[in-house]
Amino acid sequence: MGCSSSCSRKTEDTDAWDALLLHGLLRVHVIEAKDLPDTDNAFFNISRGDLTDPYVELKIGDTSLLKTSVKKNCLNPVWDEQFTVPVCHYCSVLDVKVKDREHIGGETVGRFQIPTEQLLSGQPVSGWYDLVVNNDGEVQGRVHIWLQHLSTKQMGDKGKVLEDAYFEASGDNLLTLYQDADTPQLSVFDGIQNTDGSQYRSTRCWMDLFQAISEAEQFIYITGWSVFTGISLLRGEARATAEESNIGELLKKKSSQGVKVLIMTWNDKSNDGGLLDGMMGTHDEDTKEFFAGTGVICANVPRDKRSWLGLGGTFVSTCYTHHQKTILTDAAARDDSGRRRLVAFVGGLDITDGRYDTPEFPLFSTLNTLHAGDFYQNCTPGASKATGPRQPWHDIHAKIEGPAAKDICQNFMDRWVNQNSTQVDCLASLDNIDLDATGPHDESTGGPWVLQVFRSITSDSAHFDL
Repeated sequence: MGCSSSCSRKTEDTDAWDALLLHGLLRVHVIEAKDLPDTDNAFFNISRGDLTDPYVELKIGDTSLLKTSVKKNCLNPVWDEQFTVPVCHYCSVLDVKVKDREHIGGETVGRFQIPTEQLLSGQPVSGWYDLVVNNDGEVQGRVHIWLQHLSTKQMGDKGKVLEDAYFEASGDNLLTLYQDADTPQLSVFDGIQNTDGSQYRSTRCWMDLFQAISEAEQFIYITGWSVFTGISLLRGEARATAEESNIGELLKKKSSQGVKVLIMTWNDKSNDGGLLDGMMGTHDEDTKEFFAGTGVICANVPRDKRSWLGLGGTFVSTCYTHHQKTILTDAAARDDSGRRRLVAFVGGLDITDGRYDTPEFPLFSTLNTLHAGDFYQNCTPGASKATGPRQPWHDIHAKIEGPAAKDICQNFMDRWVNQNSTQVDCLASLDNIDLDATGPHDESTGGPWVLQVFRSITSDSAHFDL
């Protein structure tokens, strides 16, 4: 999303009159610090020689833009870490804090501020900054930092992609956009044309998912908040004219055909041991049990966080989820090479209770047809599958065909290697996959897409090849 003068001028600091707009990319190089104070007091000093465990956080108001790694027991840390952060904020200063990592969270060691006006020219700003350690203005320690703000005007076309990202932008892709699990060819689309003048045809996510899974020959990789084996991908007339589309049975069938089927679900800790259904109703234990003894490998993984004595990890794995939802398969190539290509789906792809819906969002009329055996309601007390209403569900999704799909594949492998390391050898070989195959775009789709994949994840959950 972009900002303009017509946007609501919500500032990120208290002095609204001095606030200036930072809109573009903020490049930051946190280099090192010297002579930091030791904030580990005697009460927490469990082991001799325990010193401050410093890291740097840069904020605009309450918005945290970046955090460095933690340097344990070090009063003269060298980070040498670089960041590129998209910004669209009104502010008068950037607030830089050195913090001491605690068992949960961090304690502020000291801080300094950099005025926004120093960054607006686009020229680098760098130097050693004194660290203010209390409200009286006492100084102890210094931080060496480099910053540069590149505005959207200064960047030009380069501002359309994020430089120095883990996944680079790539061209020659086809992106198919979806609304909800299924969008039939409704009358509202009559007269809407593609760029070549042809009639627009609605896109149907779960039908395309079914086709992609059915046609896979080498592998099917799934990450999900929830994957419920009782859900059918096809409904109505499509279900009547196709073979079994129950996701559980379909994946077992593909596995029996020699396709490597790997699933990563989120482990809801509240139902570990099978005594409870789970606070979130993800069916994670049921899904793992359903595939036990089959060729389908289901890794039920918690949200991890490495921390001292595991205290932070226990908190995070109990209270936070994995929310990546991707489905990746191989598909037939568009040439005679005999090789395969990648097809990736991303978005709100929860293949679970109640997520099948259309833009018409029926509440009662489909209880015994499209939603038979798939009733979900978590908002209306007293509602049942016999009386309704069902809970409507609105999501957006996308299908990626082309070079960007390999980044979705890499993300899955990064997570599988890190969170299911004992079964790394179950990953499929990509030797017969053309990872740079172009997407099947044409004039009706608007031509090739330039795509860049972003993810919000840490090294606790994924292996980074840096």
